[in-house]
This record gives sequence, structure tokens and C-alpha cells, in this order.
Amino acid sequence: MGFARGVGETYDKTLNGAKFEMKMWKEKTWQYEITGVDGNTILYGVNIFDYPWTFIKREIVKNKVIDIYSIKIDDSEYVFGALEASNCVWDFYLFKY
Repeated sequence: MGFARGVGETYDKTLNGAKFEMKMWKEKTWQYEITGVDGNTILYGVNIFDYPWTFIKREIVKNKVIDIYSIKIDDSEYVFGALEASNCVWDFYLFKY
């Protein structure tokens, strides 16, 4: 498991009769967010299809190949994963804990 600074869950652990608290760190992963139709999907509070997508790379996520894109909304850049699951139907993924 990878480690991320500052994000974790606390759990109790007993080892050789001694009980102590451990912190289990989570890592960021591409996680499914929403499914939407071509031209009409709200992501980041906007219709994601109203903005040009810039291809970054391709990744395998849970045995699926998704393309990673960035878009610019106002002065902010956002990154998301997209997979055309069916004709004009898209699954979107966000990189989060």
C-alpha cells in the first residue's frame, strides 16, 4: 500500500499482548464518479462537454483502460478520467482518496 502524508484512519492493534494505536495511510486512486451521456454531463459543476479536453495519458483502472484528460474552467485546471462505456455514454473518474 502506498503512503500519503496526512490522510489516514486510526485503528487499534494488538501485538504480543501489547495494544497500541496505528495509523493506516490511504493512497489516491482513480475512483468512479458519474456516468453521463455525450454532451450533457455535469462534472466540476459544469457540463464537461462544453470545454475542450486535453489528452494526458492512458491508465488501467480496475481492469479498465481509461484516458486521462485535463480541462480549464475559468482560471483553474481540472484532471479527470473518461471511458466511453457505450456509444455516447461515458464513465468519469476522479483522482481522490
